[in-house]
Amino acid sequence: MASLNQTRSSNTTTKATRGRQKIQIKKPENESSRQVTFAKRRNGLFNKASELCILCGCNIGIIVFSPKGKPFCFGHPDIDMILERYLNKNPNHDDGLMMSGDDIAPCLEEFNKESRETLEKLEEEKSEAKRSKRKRREKNEGTVLVG
Repeated sequence: MASLNQTRSSNTTTKATRGRQKIQIKKPENESSRQVTFAKRRNGLFNKASELCILCGCNIGIIVFSPKGKPFCFGHPDIDMILERYLNKNPNHDDGLMMSGDDIAPCLEEFNKESRETLEKLEEEKSEAKRSKRKRREKNEGTVLVG
């Protein structure tokens, strides 16, 4: 009977792709890459927050400032209520902030719609940037310096 290691090595095949790779966490040097990274990770953070609201019935408030200083916020049920509750240091749950699953659904549908629209806009901007870059490259290749 073959050993376990021999069995494993004989059954392995080469993969066509490398799969999901762990990335090094560092600040992107390119400003446009940094903006794209921010937008994607912000949406991911807000999606995780909304999932936590659904699964645990908790209230969440998140405020994030973009690299250019623009504020983005997510609050469930409402960022203003969450901030007021936090600033007043009122941990009580009898202030009407807790919502049932039926009340959460419309808020999350709106958030998901906004997230999809933002991602679509981001993809459009990325496509436009690629087209512009391609046009500049074609223009530069077509220009011949006469000396």
